[in-house]
Amino acid sequence: MAWKNLAAISTLEGALAALSSRGPVLSNGLTNHAPMVAEVLTTLGRGRDLGPWLAEYAPLLRPWPAGRSALGTADWQSALGAEGRLGDWRNLLTSELVRGGAPQLLRVWLPRLLTGNMAAALHGVIRCAHAVRGWAREPTPEAECELADALAYWAATYQGLPRLESTQAALDLAAALEQVPLLPLERRRSGGNITSSLAPLQQFEPFALHAERVHVEAPERFSSELTEACARIFLSNARDGFTTIVFVHALTGPAALRLLLPQLGAEAARTGAWHAWHAAAALYATFGVAPPCRDLPAARPWPELVDRAILSADEHAIKFVEACRREAEHAATLGLPHEAYGAAATQAVDTFERRERAHPPG
Repeated sequence: MAWKNLAAISTLEGALAALSSRGPVLSNGLTNHAPMVAEVLTTLGRGRDLGPWLAEYAPLLRPWPAGRSALGTADWQSALGAEGRLGDWRNLLTSELVRGGAPQLLRVWLPRLLTGNMAAALHGVIRCAHAVRGWAREPTPEAECELADALAYWAATYQGLPRLESTQAALDLAAALEQVPLLPLERRRSGGNITSSLAPLQQFEPFALHAERVHVEAPERFSSELTEACARIFLSNARDGFTTIVFVHALTGPAALRLLLPQLGAEAARTGAWHAWHAAAALYATFGVAPPCRDLPAARPWPELVDRAILSADEHAIKFVEACRREAEHAATLGLPHEAYGAAATQAVDTFERRERAHPPG
């Protein structure tokens, strides 16, 4: 579909075709959410809202950067986290997609990237998860290309977190989250973005030691316990627009990992779930000020939250409500607590609506 006809798009295939020339970084330097929102809206059965949303978002989009030099099997590791080589990563992973197909691409590259889970403030794993779910539902050529593009973005922004060997006793996840060492306020960075704010954590040994005390045995159950705790952390720590976005990612990152579990072997699934914990705990340690919420506020019904999130047009609101609804459903099937998700989604939508009223389009 022609770029000028964005508003008429109503399918994921059409959206991905239109977006294929647009890169993963916006003109304002932030992450391009368009492919992810397109997948979410179609998953929600709201394709009618997709075109208008894309048309409004389009002015921020810019082309994929050109490649600089070829990447190959001998030197790809040295280019992990090299955002200036986005084009090279895209060329490499597209060529591997053509040569081996989508299942092989995922089988090879997902385990390689899991340890850099914090990439682009978790947007690497999140975009990849939406790409995988979209491809699994509709394995079109456009969806396959989006897999390669999502993996390329993850690889180019790959970011690990500090680790230190610990001899302390293991902790269950709930206790570990309650005891996360929070970065002292005087050591925190004000201003900047999420990625730059994480820098002081590299020299904060209590966090690195503490993270190692968590072990993953059952990734599916662990993921639900983690996202439920992150919903409670959101409720007590999302204090303004910026911290709301921070703690949105603390939940949607681990929720994204769940969507990748069917593509991972048993060991890679445990590795991925552990790094999801590491990333969520890192955001909490860097930006948190309060323990997880115990007494939950009231939640609005899911259909209302979906409608309000879409009406706000905020990409984080749309993705967060869908992720919370999905995680609530999954937790319920496992017999685990799930009320916190609706409360967190309600608070998030309220916040994003206030932001919209304060800064209306145009």
